[in-house]
Amino acid sequence: MLNDVKNYIENLLKGSKEIALEDVLLYGDKKLSAIISKKGYWASFEVLPNLEYDFTIISTKSEAIISSKSKKFEGLEQLYAEIKEDFNAFSGE
Repeated sequence: MLNDVKNYIENLLKGSKEIALEDVLLYGDKKLSAIISKKGYWASFEVLPNLEYDFTIISTKSEAIISSKSKKFEGLEQLYAEIKEDFNAFSGE
């Protein structure tokens, strides 16, 4: 499941010229962490197998947290929709 989420995030990035994928880490079947960036900002996606989700945006200049949220979803479709919404908000689309 986490590998499918990883692939989903990587596919979102394929069409973007402004957003770079800095790193994606799978901690076995326990956690997925993905870091993306654009000029002046980093964002991280964290996903657990029970569909808990964290998304954080950090300013690279001040290292201040711009926004952070945590949610838990009932299904993958809801998680994918939230990831896409957060990605689009971060990229300015």
